[in-house]
Amino acid sequence: GDPANPPKDALTRGRRSIGVDLKNPDGVETVLSLIEQADGLIEGFRPGVTERMGLGPDACLARNPKLVYGRVTGWGQHGPMAHAAGHDINYISLAGPLAHIGRAGAAPTRWRAARFRSGRWQTEPASCGSSTSASRSVRPLPSSAR
Repeated sequence: GDPANPPKDALTRGRRSIGVDLKNPDGVETVLSLIEQADGLIEGFRPGVTERMGLGPDACLARNPKLVYGRVTGWGQHGPMAHAAGHDINYISLAGPLAHIGRAGAAPTRWRAARFRSGRWQTEPASCGSSTSASRSVRPLPSSAR
């Protein structure tokens, strides 16, 4: 889209935003110049990523000593899983609730993904060992729900 005219988004609550290429040194410099006037920065990369980009706490605090630098990571900055990707399904599986889904002694429960194609919802074959090769059609949504 046009950076000068971003789409209206209710979640931004009137705040402005920009897109920046953090792999480009000019993009990193753009962020550092914004940090000079910022109150806080919250990043969610894996440990070491912002440091490699030149946007780690040391670089940012050198530009703005009053900056509050926050990190939100899946598994923390240190420990055996710090460099693993963290997603809700990972947390749920390790916490145990997924053990209660399915039947004891049976194969894992296979979930089907649905997508809207050609005016109707279709389920995709389960990816967990399904031998079905064709999608199975399900009834279309009522026109009021489209």
